[in-house]
Amino acid sequence: MNKIYRVIWSYAKNAYVVVSELASKKRQSKSTNRTVVIKRSMVGIIILLLVANPGYPKIQTAAENTIKVSDSGKENGVTADEAKATNNGSIAIGGGADANGINEETYRATIAIGWYAKALLGGVSMGARADAGDESVALGFWTKAELEKSVALGARAEAKAGSSIVVGHKAIVNNIGGIAIGESSIVSGDNSISIGRLAESSGEKSLSIGANAKAKDIGAIAIGRNAEASSNSSISIGNETKSGRLGVSIGFNSESAENSVALGPNAKATSVNSTAIGISSVATSAGATALGKSASAQGENSVAIGHSSIANEANTVSFGKSDSERRLVNILKGRNDTDAVNVSQLKGVTQALGGGAEVKEDGSIKAPSYEVGGQKADNVGEALTNIDNNLKGVVEGGLKFAGDDADVKGGVKLGEVVNLKGGAEGKLTDKNIGVVADVDDAGVLKSLDVKLAEKIDLGETGSVTTGQTVVNNDGVKVGDKVVLNDQGLTLGNGAPSIMKNGINAGNKKITGVANGADDNDAVNMAQLKERDEKITNINTGKAGLVKLEGDKIVINNELAKDAPTFDFSNGGVARTLAGVTAGKVDTDAVNVSQLKGVTQALGGGAEVKEDGSIKAPSYEVGGQKADNVGEALTNIDNNLKGVVEGGLKFAGDDADVKGGVKLGEVVNLKGGAEGKLTDKNIGVVADVDDTGVLKSLDVKLAEKIDLGETGSVTTGQTVVNNDGVKVGDKVVLNDQGLTLGNGAPSITKNGINAGNKKITGVANGADDNDAVNMAQLKERDEKITNINTGKAGLVKLEGDKIVINNELAKDAPTFDFSNGEGTRTLAGVTAGKVDTDAVNVSQLKGVTDALGGGAEVNADGSIKAPSYEVGGQKADNVGEALTNIDNNLK
Repeated sequence: MNKIYRVIWSYAKNAYVVVSELASKKRQSKSTNRTVVIKRSMVGIIILLLVANPGYPKIQTAAENTIKVSDSGKENGVTADEAKATNNGSIAIGGGADANGINEETYRATIAIGWYAKALLGGVSMGARADAGDESVALGFWTKAELEKSVALGARAEAKAGSSIVVGHKAIVNNIGGIAIGESSIVSGDNSISIGRLAESSGEKSLSIGANAKAKDIGAIAIGRNAEASSNSSISIGNETKSGRLGVSIGFNSESAENSVALGPNAKATSVNSTAIGISSVATSAGATALGKSASAQGENSVAIGHSSIANEANTVSFGKSDSERRLVNILKGRNDTDAVNVSQLKGVTQALGGGAEVKEDGSIKAPSYEVGGQKADNVGEALTNIDNNLKGVVEGGLKFAGDDADVKGGVKLGEVVNLKGGAEGKLTDKNIGVVADVDDAGVLKSLDVKLAEKIDLGETGSVTTGQTVVNNDGVKVGDKVVLNDQGLTLGNGAPSIMKNGINAGNKKITGVANGADDNDAVNMAQLKERDEKITNINTGKAGLVKLEGDKIVINNELAKDAPTFDFSNGGVARTLAGVTAGKVDTDAVNVSQLKGVTQALGGGAEVKEDGSIKAPSYEVGGQKADNVGEALTNIDNNLKGVVEGGLKFAGDDADVKGGVKLGEVVNLKGGAEGKLTDKNIGVVADVDDTGVLKSLDVKLAEKIDLGETGSVTTGQTVVNNDGVKVGDKVVLNDQGLTLGNGAPSITKNGINAGNKKITGVANGADDNDAVNMAQLKERDEKITNINTGKAGLVKLEGDKIVINNELAKDAPTFDFSNGEGTRTLAGVTAGKVDTDAVNVSQLKGVTDALGGGAEVNADGSIKAPSYEVGGQKADNVGEALTNIDNNLK
């Protein structure tokens, strides 16, 4: 029969001895060394082995303070070697068990329990073929912890590297500092952790938690069943998740590409630099962002914000989809061309239109109401038509005429013939009478003056008679004696005469002699005096010469001081005055470069032609051409209604325009999140190209997300919150450690629990080869915790950008950009194309330019009203101006 033994301390031998269970023992003193304490902890195990052993074990001591228990029988027909306990304080129990190692001074106990179990200095091996290295622990059949400071628990578990921990059947750690917990779990990267059946961490400093979880590259994290983090620093949390290089996937079946983020069940960020946040959200193009349940960002650099929003065009932001648009509220007045325009700015446009035009409460535009010529119109075009009709009345009113007596003698309709008669009879002559228009400074015609030509030609048979003087083809005759004909002038007998042959002065002075011109002309006394005077002026510096005074050229100085005209012509031929500096004051000459500035300001191809004349501009407004500014402005007025009605159009990542809104209507931006929201986790980035044109507003998740103490992330059966991580009902990771349920392995602050066998004393790792504890792992996890999957609904400030999210606001009709009571500028807004797109300031400037009259967008975003002057009356809106025109036409 079996013999019952017990092990007691022998003071005589200074060692444990096996005695009858009836023998008494004496308690040891408190000074007993730690080797004795270790041996006491093994008493129960030894007794159980002895009781269970049907043979007669051989128990003896070898070195000082050692125990070895050998079985002299056979196991499966194989004779076992004798147990060896060669160190001081060592224990070897089992056939072939070997507790070996040098232990002369350190007194580190070595324990080997089991058939051919082996343990080196300070090591503990328990189980058949278990093998423990220096200061290592191997528990289980064929379990190996061969290198120093390693732990292996479970059948065929292998800790192949130093400072590693292996828990589970066939679990393996190949690299230093690794931790593998779970059946067939594998660690192949330095300082990496695998927890769960078939979990694998093959990258350095990687982490995998969950059945078949894979962390395949440096710093990768995979948490959840079949979770896979395949690239450098990628993170996958949740069942069936996948992530690319530097990507983050959180939520069941979520997937992220390189540098991308997918948060929420079935969230997909499948292209580089993309973001998908929310249940079933999808971002499929580079730089795309989808925020909200089922949001879809399909266009490159597009943003879809809100439940089921679609952005399928590149560089667009969508806050909804067709028939599901949202309002965009609390927008600061746009100042730059690409800023969004708010309703207050649109009100500036309606005020400029006048006629009671306004933005109604529902955002639609109340049409203006003009009254022109007693007729009402609700738009500028119709008002202009009424003006045109009134012009017909003007035509019918025609013209009225008055002569020098100033009395109106009658009128005629425009287009009818008016006969002007002079009363002459007989043959008439041409080119002897002219009509001159007398216009005042304001350009108003005062009269049409009929004037006689300076040079009258009555032809060969014509004559002019006044009293006794007759002028005809023969010459001039005054009375009977004075005759001027083709021979000359005779004044009668003895009187002076001027004939072809010469001048007969009749011994009298020749007076009234004209200035001589040619060499043979007579010179009169005045010419002679003039020459004398010029000689004098040359001597005194008053001659009509070009003279240099300082840096100025003085022309025709003293003598020409009262001359109003400086004639550069050579006879009737004009000359070019070259080298003229650009004039600065009102009386300076203007050069062609300044004139070119005017033509450039006119635009429309206006220019100074090579011959110096001005090429008129050519404008095309609303499909109509105009060759002057006034006509172009008229065309702009006619097209103004289209601008107002066109409003704003919005598109999202799907790139299709889903709807529009008239100018003044409100677009709501919704995130779709419900419950309590958090701040500073989402930002909006303006994507502007090299020319300054806004491509999109990218809504991005913050690099560091903080959901606060009450926030959480749920993906399938996995919950991450302030308490820690919980998977199902049993697996819990918190500030105390990891527990896998009743009876399952656990790692806590108190140590590693592997079937009532504690692994204690794992301090915080400091060097690369140190093991890490759960507190350190928790520090890493805190960067990705506290996110409620698919329902983040956060607003986070990143620098000067606001990133906005998603699920909780999916049904909200309004997107509020305000900060309390203050508004913000929505910058980088591309010009809207469809009705629901936001309108930027450049589009609003197009409206103010069309209004003319100095209307403009002020620096603070408000609208400067136009100023028109019609018929001497000023107006600050189109309606008032049209009223003035109408009044003037009456």
